[in-house]
Amino acid sequence: MIKKRNGTARVILILCAAIGILAGCGKGTGDSENASGAENKSADSSSGTEENAGEETGQNNGVESVIVLRTSSGFSLRQTDGTVIDDFEGVLYRGYPSEGKFLVEQNGKLGVMDFNGNFIISPQYDSAENRDSMGEYDVLKFSEDMAVIKENGVYGFIDKNGKTVIEPQFDDASPFSDGLARVKSGGKYGYIDHTGNFIVEPILDSCYSFSHNLAQAELNGSWGIINSKGEFTLEEHVSPVSPYGELGTFDFHDGLAVVEADSYYGYINEAGEMAIEPIFKQAGAFSDGIACVQVYVEGYGDLYGFINTSGEYVIEPQYIEAKDFSEGLAYVRGSMIDGNPDGYIDLSGNCIIEIDPSAPLLNASGFSEGKAFVIKSVDEGSYPCYIDTAGNEVIRLDQLNADHIYNQGEFENGYAIIMTNDNHVGLIDHEGNVVFEPEYTSIIGDYLSNGILIVSLEDGTMGVAAPDGSWIVKPGNYTEITVFEQ
Repeated sequence: MIKKRNGTARVILILCAAIGILAGCGKGTGDSENASGAENKSADSSSGTEENAGEETGQNNGVESVIVLRTSSGFSLRQTDGTVIDDFEGVLYRGYPSEGKFLVEQNGKLGVMDFNGNFIISPQYDSAENRDSMGEYDVLKFSEDMAVIKENGVYGFIDKNGKTVIEPQFDDASPFSDGLARVKSGGKYGYIDHTGNFIVEPILDSCYSFSHNLAQAELNGSWGIINSKGEFTLEEHVSPVSPYGELGTFDFHDGLAVVEADSYYGYINEAGEMAIEPIFKQAGAFSDGIACVQVYVEGYGDLYGFINTSGEYVIEPQYIEAKDFSEGLAYVRGSMIDGNPDGYIDLSGNCIIEIDPSAPLLNASGFSEGKAFVIKSVDEGSYPCYIDTAGNEVIRLDQLNADHIYNQGEFENGYAIIMTNDNHVGLIDHEGNVVFEPEYTSIIGDYLSNGILIVSLEDGTMGVAAPDGSWIVKPGNYTEITVFEQ
């Protein structure tokens, strides 16, 4: 049963606080040798799950990381030193690994494979017509040791050993989160627990999976926020958005998440209650207990300031531009009231890095790993560089080679991506040394994740490189390369 809580009905729309928020405040081939092919690995799709599947699940004989090379007709598995694990023609990689296993498709049926290329669950389940917000399957996506399956057009759940624990019976289903799974029955939606019992009866018009013990749900044409008991904490006309591509999730920072109400922004707490009223024209995620917000100030227009988790101003609205705090500093520009200089302020509003008016910043990012990327404007033009937390210029990018180099990304794992005028990318370290010359069309994923780097070249091929620039997997006609860890 859906129960209503006492309280004022509110019109709200969940907003991803990490979406960029206008002027500020925003977050907001290598050749394969000794490849045995798929025939000695595949399983009869009618045979059910593999014998002793439970003993194999998540146990990969020491293989903790794997490179997946997707092609138009299958995929290849490699160890992170490039050693071939196996090649699979006619088996399609479908993604989202967890606990050393991932989803594959063969002959139109879905199954689960481990990092050694062994089927844990043989391909036997139907594909889902519906995809999640990232375009992936919900079927066989393990969460809370259970996964959705589809057989003969209806949905149920299996455990991590491949045993059916909730018989297929639903018209639709999503993976478990916060102990509940969204299912559809009789044309309506509700939520079940791990035993298959309804905790929220199927009377909802639409709903989303739980996140932080809250979910967005529609009842009788009106959207609201409900808790895991099915109680509406906020009601009427709550519309879902897609933070980071995850429909209906809540992006909490310091216990608060941004929401929108009639084009104004406020914050809800983890109980789903309005904690800070929606009075702001823009609002950012909290960091170190402070969030950047924008309000209209009579006589000055729209200005930025900073509030605490109680909604009180700790730095009054006064800036025509401001960024979220990162590593204890936030960039601000144009103090219209107090006359403070442009620069980076601390959590108390003190200007720690004052920008020289003769070299104003055309762009200023937040700090990451002690450095911020900026573009300085000078009489002879402008140039990109990094500054440290004392404001010192430490890496001048246009002097690294003959090309004019721009930043394309903050520092991560000790490295940052750089870009030339002709749109080629490379990598630098914290000292400004060029680790990879800017000769690739893109660098994909985490910088030097697992000690390797995925790159694409101008001819459309992709490969995997080591930190010294040597090839782990020579460039080939792959449609996707991904590196995964258990």
